[in-house]
Amino acid sequence: MPVTWVRTPEQAAAWDRLMATHPAGSAYLLSWYLAQQRLPRVEVEIAYQEREGQAVAGAVLYTYRLPAGGAVCQVPSGPVALEGAEGLLEELIQAIVARAREKRAMLLQFEAFEAEMRDVLRESLKGLELRDEALWKLYHPTTWRELRVDLRGKDPESLLMSFRQTTRQCVRKAQKEGADVSTVTDDEDLAAVHALWVRSAEERGYVPRSLESFRALVRASAERGMGHVLGCRERGRLAAFVYAIFYGSGSVYIAGAFDPQMSRGNAHHLVHYRAMCLAMERGIPYYSLAGPGTGGLRTFKAGFRPVLVDNWRFVTVVLKPLRAWAAKAIIGQGKWGQRAKRWASRRTG
Repeated sequence: MPVTWVRTPEQAAAWDRLMATHPAGSAYLLSWYLAQQRLPRVEVEIAYQEREGQAVAGAVLYTYRLPAGGAVCQVPSGPVALEGAEGLLEELIQAIVARAREKRAMLLQFEAFEAEMRDVLRESLKGLELRDEALWKLYHPTTWRELRVDLRGKDPESLLMSFRQTTRQCVRKAQKEGADVSTVTDDEDLAAVHALWVRSAEERGYVPRSLESFRALVRASAERGMGHVLGCRERGRLAAFVYAIFYGSGSVYIAGAFDPQMSRGNAHHLVHYRAMCLAMERGIPYYSLAGPGTGGLRTFKAGFRPVLVDNWRFVTVVLKPLRAWAAKAIIGQGKWGQRAKRWASRRTG
């Protein structure tokens, strides 16, 4: 079956439908989300195969141009195939290898794929030098481990009762104190949300999207009916927000923050709960809290009693062994790895 490399809006829509229906579909790999990433020196391509006009198998290919020369290719959370289309994957995988060679990549790393994909990958890549580990460690567009709250068969009350007692109390207290949760769409209100995000990011030591980039992403998701920014106000002031994407096969928390001067976290618990309720209304099976996090963030997420989904799986193709060895300090955890990570993940927008 021929492999299609996405070039048109219609082809992008076909890929997005696959992501919205496949159990392993990822919001991070939707075509419009990828278009909003705009990472420097990074190329992103989507390849899929179709049957009877429907995309049934595919993958996303990232290519990173390294500052010292050379490139690394990466396939995050894939490839994927609908049931009955698994036989198409060998041709797809070989097409991806050919594209990586065209780009003169030293590595091609498949990561965070479904468990049954390991044998498919190894069989399709027979004869190449393979490693069952991550050699590229600088930037990852999806998550290797994530926390999911199961929403199946629940209503708002049973969902609330499934949380830990302290989390339930925070939600109840915010409701009792009259916290108001609403969808944020106005540019001025989005600016206030973004300002809260920036303050929180400064405290936690990371750099969020620019306001222009945030607005563009929110707009792209809203146009497709796939995204909501929920703001929670206490006494008329913004106390917390959550931006989440709802894409059919799942929903995921993308960004959020709370104002510690306004709330001790009650509003933040409430706004996540409301996002989960929105997902349930759409018949979405789970709400992802993204990675486990550390410290207080880990404790916060644990309060929703999520299930850990572990996709810590890799098959790395070493296409140019000598160059990969020479670039080890750049692509791995060298002494200046943190600086390299910041370089790899910064955005132009």
